[in-house]
Amino acid sequence: MSPAQTDQTIERKRGGRPRALRKEHVLALKEMAAEHPGATLDAITQMLAERCGVKVCILTVRKALRQAGVVRVKPLR
Repeated sequence: MSPAQTDQTIERKRGGRPRALRKEHVLALKEMAAEHPGATLDAITQMLAERCGVKVCILTVRKALRQAGVVRVKPLR
C-alpha cells in the first residue's frame, strides 16, 4: 500500500449481481405499505410491478421492507 492509500478509505465497487430493487423502488414499497397496511405481500408485489414496472419475487419485497424498517403485523381475525 502506498502512503496516500493508508490515510484514505478506498471505496470499492460492489461485485456480483446488481440489486433487483433500487432506492426509489424501496421508497415506493414503503409508501405502498403505509397506504395499504392490510395488503398481502403478493398484493404489494403486484402494485410495485404496476407502479414501477419492476417484477420481483415476494421474498425480495419482504426482505426489502424488513431492511427498510417496515414492520408488518397480521390483522386479528
